[in-house]
Amino acid sequence: NDIAAMGGECRWLLATVLLPEGSTDETMVETLFEELSEACTKIGVEIVGGHTEVTAGLERVLICGTMLGEAKPGRLCLKRNARRGDHLLLTKAIAVEGTALIAREFPDKLTKCCTEAEILQSAKLLDEPGISVVAEARAALDAGGVHAMHDPTESGLAGAVRELAEAAVLGVELELEKVPVYESTKKICAHLGLDPLGLIASGSLLIACEPSASVSIIKAVESAGENCAIIGRLTGRETGLVEIKNGRKQALRQFERDEIVRL
Repeated sequence: NDIAAMGGECRWLLATVLLPEGSTDETMVETLFEELSEACTKIGVEIVGGHTEVTAGLERVLICGTMLGEAKPGRLCLKRNARRGDHLLLTKAIAVEGTALIAREFPDKLTKCCTEAEILQSAKLLDEPGISVVAEARAALDAGGVHAMHDPTESGLAGAVRELAEAAVLGVELELEKVPVYESTKKICAHLGLDPLGLIASGSLLIACEPSASVSIIKAVESAGENCAIIGRLTGRETGLVEIKNGRKQALRQFERDEIVRL
């Protein structure tokens, strides 16, 4: 996701695979590497090295990966390149990963706000729509007019918008009513007292683009199979970081830690 958000194409992976002592067998290792290879093949990546060992003291498999990629001339897309007046677009919806993690880790806490089907569907968000942003990043770049991209993770969309604006030394106006949120995310966060704006948000892509290119980028992302919406714009630094709801402006909220950690 990081490489895709910088306008690059993922090419090579080095993986250090640490396996738990006492519960590792040949079949498990073969299955693990088949899955790793399949995931890489889907995005055109080759596994070129790394290290594998059985390690004492582990309860589960740990994989530490280093992904290498390359960007074509003129396609490198850095957060600092965002411009005043750019539209902010968001793909999918906020808190894809956060919603899925809560449904997987705390299903018993959700029975009063969600049906069993809703809990299961929320848990599946890690795979459908998934937390990869590679496809929408490619589609947006191919459409043209993109200045910067960022994949929201810890501290959610609020953190990502802040990071993008600060990298470009700009202000921002985030229109909360235009931010897409899954109904299951709304229910879960309301029930648990969490703010979806600060919930880990891997799976969506934040795009800063020429206002005249917004429509074509949205169409390109939708053609790639994902939703995309305009959620705000970048302004001069002197205007500050602002969120807007019901026409009222206030300072963009800031989270000391991700809402998933608080939970």
